Amino acid sequence: MKHWILLAAFTAASCGTQSDDASPSDSSQTQDVAVDSMAKADNAASTDMAKIDNDAATRREAYTVCAACHLPTGQGIPGAFPPIRNRAREMALLDGGREYLIGSVTFGLMGQINAGGQTYFGVMAGQNSTLDSQAIANALNHVVLDLVDDGGASPVNPFTAVEVDGVKGQWGSAGPNKAGELRGQLLETHGDDWPQ
Repeated sequence: MKHWILLAAFTAASCGTQSDDASPSDSSQTQDVAVDSMAKADNAASTDMAKIDNDAATRREAYTVCAACHLPTGQGIPGAFPPIRNRAREMALLDGGREYLIGSVTFGLMGQINAGGQTYFGVMAGQNSTLDSQAIANALNHVVLDLVDDGGASPVNPFTAVEVDGVKGQWGSAGPNKAGELRGQLLETHGDDWPQ
């Protein structure tokens, strides 16, 4: 019983809300910053790989916020919280998937999701006020590098803080509906290739 109370308290503390009162920024300037940041992230990913690969404990620590719902194994809780084990890595390999994963963790996610034969509908709180860009990258790296069953047969470039900052700049003060909209677009684009 004590563990469930602690889990509930931790979940409540990590499930903040996003503010929608930020002023809109110049979209062309924001887009330029995001594109530049994405290019820097591609270059930084190869140089940071050794550091990231050797720092599994840091990745796991950053993921503890996510583990409150998706569990330490990434299996989720059927009917309540969708599984991310293996699925997130598959998403990261598809065009637009990395942006979706970063946006979902940073700004939250709202809408219907079909995963592992279950339908989920709810709101996942964004972690922008809880985790900095490096911690978001570390948590995502734990999911795509460590929470895989085949040892990462399909290689994924690690996420970087620069890449996370690029999505933050592009999305501005988005709420959880933005990731849900992007998910719908990616489902249309990728069809059966999008992990269910």
